[in-house]
Amino acid sequence: MSTRWGEGDQLQRGTRIEWLDGLRGIGAVQVCLFHLSPAFGFDAPYGPALVAFDGQLAVFIFFFISGVGLAGWANSDFPRWTRLIVARAARLFIPSMAACLFAFGVWIILLPFSPQVCGLLPASKLTASVAAKFLTDIFMFMPLLGHRDSSLFLNVPWLGMLIRQHAFTIGPLWTISIEFYGSLVVLTLAASKRFSKCVVILAVFIALLLTLRSILFPFVVGFVMFHARNRIRFNMPILVTLAVLSGGFFISIAASNNVYFSWAEWIARVSFMVPAQSSYSVQKCAAALLIFCVIFLSPEAKMLLSNRFFRFLGSVSFPLYLTHFPLLMIFWATDRFLLARGMPTKATVYLSLVPYTLCLCAAIAIFRQIDTLSINASRAIVGRRRTDRATIPQEQADLAA
Repeated sequence: MSTRWGEGDQLQRGTRIEWLDGLRGIGAVQVCLFHLSPAFGFDAPYGPALVAFDGQLAVFIFFFISGVGLAGWANSDFPRWTRLIVARAARLFIPSMAACLFAFGVWIILLPFSPQVCGLLPASKLTASVAAKFLTDIFMFMPLLGHRDSSLFLNVPWLGMLIRQHAFTIGPLWTISIEFYGSLVVLTLAASKRFSKCVVILAVFIALLLTLRSILFPFVVGFVMFHARNRIRFNMPILVTLAVLSGGFFISIAASNNVYFSWAEWIARVSFMVPAQSSYSVQKCAAALLIFCVIFLSPEAKMLLSNRFFRFLGSVSFPLYLTHFPLLMIFWATDRFLLARGMPTKATVYLSLVPYTLCLCAAIAIFRQIDTLSINASRAIVGRRRTDRATIPQEQADLAA
């Protein structure tokens, strides 16, 4: 008699994978530093010391985290598939839409202090055009169509041209649509667990085959890793962990310097049904997979990431991810203001960090409340008890990009 895959392997409601929170917090800081890096005279990491600025690597690690976290969420309590999808949409889109409105407000406030911009068009027309752009981001590109080369619809004839020509008002929001479609894949695989083990294995095989070349591949791998966690008895020694982590960082840095390996180019040429990743994205994905697997197998790495400091970073990671980019307008406005008064360039950069950091801390505090609202909305949709941020154990479902 066949059994459903995952029976006897249920997570208790409210279970928390703490090292994932820590890893997510580090990734959010990487993305923030990556967007600040042009202010300090470089656009991308060029050596081992600058891995901290590798925002693209962090984004792929986010996707692996979401695959594991969503698999755990669905594994602990699986209501109707449609209800989980709506809950996931609420979790992602409520804070993201608030971030768009926040960015628009920052832009309106800083408009009078940008004479170069004001000289292009009358303020009323300029405000209206930017408002229309924010609205298209909120309701069309951010939740559904995605951004340029990362969009899943880039090869659709009439949509592809539209997507290529559109630029996001908030750069990091390009990941939100990927998170949503990746959630669809993971939750569909979780729904297949209601059937026999053979059905689940077939579904996972098809998903891996179809997403091998796409940016959704990390979500499927994360789902597999979650269900393999109790079947893997190998613990990686600390020296091997450090060596393999170094290899992952090297692959990522090589991708940033346009050093493409032949195997990455070969994978990028293999033809499947989904849009292809570039060799650059393939290398970043491979580096993220290697790093994530090492941490997954290393008790020491998990213990380090479960530290209270890293878990705190994880608790503010989504607010930090959403707010740091719009506030860069404050950074550059302060920098221009100080340069116009004859201050040295280096001094203006570091002085501009002061108002930027203060505003960022305030924005994170506000957006944690919005984040809590989205968590409670998500929990209410799937029929779980609402609670405060201070008392809620942050579940795997709260692993946003």
